[in-house]
Amino acid sequence: RAHAGISLSELEASVASPFTSKKATIECVSTLIREGRCAVVTSFCVFKFMALYSMIQFMSVLILYGVFANLGDIQYLYQDLVIITTIALVMSYNSAYPELVCQRPPTSLLRPSILFSVVVHIVVQLAFQLGAFYLLLAQPWFVPWEDYRRCNDGSNTTDPTLKPCTSYYDAESDEGVLTYETTTMFGIATFQYVTIAFVFSKGKPFRQPVYTNWLFMLDLVTVTALNVWFLLHPTQPVAYFVELEQFPESGFNFRLFLLAGAAANFVISWLIEELLADNNTLWKRLTAPYLKSHKKKYQILQEELLYDEDYGLPVGLLPSQGTSPAETGNSLPSDHKGGGMKGEESDHDDINQTYL
Repeated sequence: RAHAGISLSELEASVASPFTSKKATIECVSTLIREGRCAVVTSFCVFKFMALYSMIQFMSVLILYGVFANLGDIQYLYQDLVIITTIALVMSYNSAYPELVCQRPPTSLLRPSILFSVVVHIVVQLAFQLGAFYLLLAQPWFVPWEDYRRCNDGSNTTDPTLKPCTSYYDAESDEGVLTYETTTMFGIATFQYVTIAFVFSKGKPFRQPVYTNWLFMLDLVTVTALNVWFLLHPTQPVAYFVELEQFPESGFNFRLFLLAGAAANFVISWLIEELLADNNTLWKRLTAPYLKSHKKKYQILQEELLYDEDYGLPVGLLPSQGTSPAETGNSLPSDHKGGGMKGEESDHDDINQTYL
């Protein structure tokens, strides 16, 4: 089943042959297959990365909304422009693998292995975000931020039913940005973006290994260094610009716990992708019963034609070239023999009874 045509001459190029080879040989066929497989795998990698990016940001913002907090404008800009945009631009620079393998790449976004990968990674990222959030709540120095609309900071005397505020932040935190919760969720989410970018950047057997894409690796190293700086020891001007709340000196161990959690998140995500999502043997065994009972239409038609007596003979029963009908008559089934036909008319019928 051909999906694309190749013209071996520039004079014969046409709409039916969207690819034209400069060399009049068929060696371009393997090159076209390798590049096509590389493009398909790259498209799926970028799709999974963008899907996980949206879910990670959605989950972190949803957690912050639960405590009436939110990410700042600079934090959104850093995540969307500095991290996501740069990674998406250089993620697809991996070249095709030089060898053509028998394994076929995935051809559908609804393939069980792809859906499994996306869903499981969403659960893993959410688990680490919730873990970081509840670890923050357990710190002895932590003071929760309360929405000023739900408490009385002393300036509101019109509603005596409001309870007094237990913490006092600067006026810049009125929107719930300069808070411990926001800084924690921002820190863990930025590492998760780098994790899924590396995990979803596939290598063999359809693309070159990820380390050959030096622009992508340089981008990941740069973004990771910035994330570590923002988490462990941001200077006062940088923390003010990025809208990060400074943890107390006794909270440095909490920063280290967040960094260790980000490293554990990377290891678990990588193991899930390598051992489960990319395990072709496992998925063949799991999907074999379904594929056996749900064949595609072309497969059913092919089997029907192969054993259809009115259509022709199976390939294995075709007479070889240079063999006379008399020599092959004994090897053919009784219902396909020449019968009462003679001469050229009989030979013509024998030829018409074959379909390949």
